Amino acid sequence: MTYFFFEKFCRKIFMTECISKRRKYFMKLSVKLLALCAGFASLVSVTACSDSFRVEGASDTVISRSALSGENGTVEVSGMSNGSLTVSYTSNPLYYARLFVSEGNGAGIVLANCDMNYSNGKYTYTLSHGTFVNGAKIYICVLINDGTEKCVPQGILASSTSWASIIYGNDSSSGGAASSDITSGGVYTIVNKGSGKSLDNDGWSKDQGTNIIQWDLGSNQSNQQWKIESTGDGYYSVSNIYSGFVLDVNDWSVNNGGNVQQYGYNRQANQQWKIEKLDDGTYRFLNRNSNLALDVSGGSLDNGANVQQWEWNGTNAQRWIVSSTGSVSSGTGSDGSGSGSSNSGYIMEGATDGNSVGGNGFSYVAYDNNFDTLVWSDEFEGNSLKSENWVYDTGAGGWGNSELETYTAGNNVKVANGVLDIEARADLTSARLKSAGKKQFQYGRIEARLKCSQGTGAWPAFWMLGNGSWPYCGEIDIMEHANYDGFVYETCHWNGNGSDTSSGYNHAWYGLTTNNNWYNNISNLDVSQWHTYSIEWTSTLIKFFVDNTQVMEIAIGSSAGPGLDAFNKPFYLLLNFAMGGQFTGIYNASAFNALPWHMYVDYVRVYQ
Repeated sequence: MTYFFFEKFCRKIFMTECISKRRKYFMKLSVKLLALCAGFASLVSVTACSDSFRVEGASDTVISRSALSGENGTVEVSGMSNGSLTVSYTSNPLYYARLFVSEGNGAGIVLANCDMNYSNGKYTYTLSHGTFVNGAKIYICVLINDGTEKCVPQGILASSTSWASIIYGNDSSSGGAASSDITSGGVYTIVNKGSGKSLDNDGWSKDQGTNIIQWDLGSNQSNQQWKIESTGDGYYSVSNIYSGFVLDVNDWSVNNGGNVQQYGYNRQANQQWKIEKLDDGTYRFLNRNSNLALDVSGGSLDNGANVQQWEWNGTNAQRWIVSSTGSVSSGTGSDGSGSGSSNSGYIMEGATDGNSVGGNGFSYVAYDNNFDTLVWSDEFEGNSLKSENWVYDTGAGGWGNSELETYTAGNNVKVANGVLDIEARADLTSARLKSAGKKQFQYGRIEARLKCSQGTGAWPAFWMLGNGSWPYCGEIDIMEHANYDGFVYETCHWNGNGSDTSSGYNHAWYGLTTNNNWYNNISNLDVSQWHTYSIEWTSTLIKFFVDNTQVMEIAIGSSAGPGLDAFNKPFYLLLNFAMGGQFTGIYNASAFNALPWHMYVDYVRVYQ
């Protein structure tokens, strides 16, 4: 209770405005209290709230740019040069955005409660301090209020060590991305400066989960060659030429000693690396998820020494010599991201390898309830979306649900390595595919096998619509997921007064979730793993399944109730990844995290 009271007292002081003649007094008082709340033993000079403050004698000359992401959003740190840095936060106008900075190597709070400057959709603040030297660990919190107060990217205000941290400097490029002498798609050897040994796929393995070690550099060995490919936002995947798998931090670890292995590429943050050139010409690799560096365990000089992640300390065990092999990979045996050659023979880990079924037919109707014949499928082989099956539903405007994305005509879709990839990006673009005008179905078993990213505001869906005005036409939601829920939704929508538009609008719906389910309870469903979502649809009943386990059913037809005869007509398919909106309860893009989001679709199949 004492601590709770003290924290509330601290917060009251912290939120005192830095204004007029009281500004400096309140700043000093709030900083001292914040230092006490965070448990700091010492406190050095604190930067005053101003547009910029420079400490004389600062000597570092390196510049860096880093994106710090957490559960509450992302901030960007740039301009790490000569003891200075700039913190930026992209957002619509807020009630306030206030910056707090702590130098975690022992100096304590160096900035507290300073209002950031807002312009053109971004809050920024530049400050300098004598403790900002190469290798210093700095904690950063942007305290925002968009109706709810929170620390961005993460943490609580009273504990500075819960904030996101960054290591100052050590990048000679102005953007903090890989040097221009690294070409996206190029193939390289990666040799540790300390040991002179190569990053190596242990035992020439083609198995997921195989350990990454160091070993003497051989002559043109593909298990020691790595394709470095840009993700387009300052990070890179690093895939082994022999196995096609990428460098991956096991179990999403954010701890020192987290093991580095090879794994199928799912475009996850623990598989992406910031590659920064250092002042000695070597490179450091920082994991996107943990912000920890690629490291040889114990600084070992031995063959077989383990490769792990560790907090950046600048030693040779964390510095890597990156040398081109003189070739550019076409994607053979590559990453499952949709890049590279479609003829590589590589199928995304966990996906199936098949050939699509069906021809130029438009309408498919089941005349019995056996559903034992595959009449149509899209297996997403090749490297382009089949125009005979799908069209893009494009535009913005919320789609009647206060959604925040804009659906594009192809920019957010890839077909490669046996899967369809729908990508929802930080620029608030995504994709929505439909078979309207191409393929329609009435009755049968309709299923898709897919896996989806999770994140605050994420809303992937596999569903069907009838032809005509909603809700008169009917809607079948075979799978919808929101945020980080451990379950999915199955729902039917129709017009409760009748399926004819003259009957008058009366939206009706019925649905269940897979948890607390009286058919077959499925708890803790992880949508980031492959699952099959399906319906069995007859003239009188629709049953819903997850991995062949029934989770819902609904009686349909005119005898079941007004408007339910809408489900006795043809429907078309939809696949989309919405961003925010009523279903998620998220209406501000600043709450989105873990972007980009992906829906990977292995196949869509119809049996009749």
